[in-house]
Amino acid sequence: MKLIYKAAVLTWALTALHSGLRADLVPLDYKTAGDSLLTFDSHTQLEWLDITATAGHVGTEAEALTSSGGPFAGFRLATDLEFKTLLADGGVPLTSASSNTALLNAAAHLQSLIGSVPRAISPPPGVPFIGLGNYTFGFLNMTEEGSPLGEGRLTTYYLANGQSWYSTDTYKATFIYPDPVIGLYLVRDSAVPESSSYGIASAVGLLGIVVWRRRIKTNKP
Repeated sequence: MKLIYKAAVLTWALTALHSGLRADLVPLDYKTAGDSLLTFDSHTQLEWLDITATAGHVGTEAEALTSSGGPFAGFRLATDLEFKTLLADGGVPLTSASSNTALLNAAAHLQSLIGSVPRAISPPPGVPFIGLGNYTFGFLNMTEEGSPLGEGRLTTYYLANGQSWYSTDTYKATFIYPDPVIGLYLVRDSAVPESSSYGIASAVGLLGIVVWRRRIKTNKP
């Protein structure tokens, strides 16, 4: 009986471990070893292409770029909900602005995975350098929200006076124009297999059943 109990406990522990790993964001290589241009979200099972790979492209180009024979065949434009889920899985709440250090660090870490384009914050005439902004801007599919295209942004700001904050937002795209800071949020279903811990947990559970049945047979008169 103790063996069955241990097997059940181990099954629970491994299943919990699997659930705890569901929101992992893992860098993967895309074209060449070490390029880390993909980010795998184990929660959604999606791979996100680094935003810098499509910088300068506009949302209206997405279909041609991702169609068969296109440079990003197999990908598609991410939806508004998928982008918000990525932020949540990265520990970055959707907010207009926050200077919370932990959240700022989480935002910067997510940018290190999915890419960003640095740009100096333009000061007014006669004012010295203000600071640097790291921009992760991209077009989204907002069909479910009633608009063919939208944009999602994740920005971290570091000012010369020591202030820093991050901001996130999604909105319907009203002006479609190329910008070297803006790219496309492209995703594809991942070929990365699910964590094996779930399979292990199932196997341990089956082992418990087998041991239980054997004990029943052994104890039969």
